[in-house]
Amino acid sequence: MMYHMSTPESSAAWRELLSAFADFEKLFLEGPKAVRGELAVAEGYQFLATMLGLSLDVNFFGDPVAPRFLDLLTPFRHDRRWGGDNTDAYYSYAVVDPRRTYRVSGTPNGSSMYSVAVYNEPEPGAWPNRTVGVLYEGLDIMGNGSILIEFVLAAIATFVIEGDFAKAAAFALVGAVLTYFGFMFGPAVGIGHSFCVRPSLAYGVVAAFLFALSRRLVFAATRCADSRFCSD
Repeated sequence: MMYHMSTPESSAAWRELLSAFADFEKLFLEGPKAVRGELAVAEGYQFLATMLGLSLDVNFFGDPVAPRFLDLLTPFRHDRRWGGDNTDAYYSYAVVDPRRTYRVSGTPNGSSMYSVAVYNEPEPGAWPNRTVGVLYEGLDIMGNGSILIEFVLAAIATFVIEGDFAKAAAFALVGAVLTYFGFMFGPAVGIGHSFCVRPSLAYGVVAAFLFALSRRLVFAATRCADSRFCSD
């Protein structure tokens, strides 16, 4: 007597994976997003190969019992240079078991910012919809201002160019406060670190200057509203 085994779930999943990737080429071969030229087509298949490799690393070879970080995005591997928020971005991924406890170790080296984030999995293979926890040891580096300095200075410059000196003064004041508490320029977060006092005062002087300039422009505009003070 012969017994016929039903199709295993793993076999069905494997076939579904191969079938899906076989159809993905239509994204760049057909429709309004179709590319032209052999080089562009080859780059499309290269991107698909990258996505397939990522899928296998994350979902097929990931081991929550003995997890290790896998390269999702890195400038050091040609098959992992597919996107990211900047050319030096380095993202890794590891599958973990929520019933277990893990210890993560490493060195930041010259990273401007680093963090470890844990995401949920609503159901097997589903995209995360909630952040379970974040380990942001990059706070010390953030205290040096590598991120916030850029935001504050960019905002000040933008509003100065637009002539909105009141908003530029407000952001300069924010910079003064953040610097005083060590979020910018400081070696650590705190109150009035010696190294933070001078930059904080500098931001305060800039804020006062910009605010005075904004009031002067408002006063000039008010006077010009009266024809006795302004001529055509």
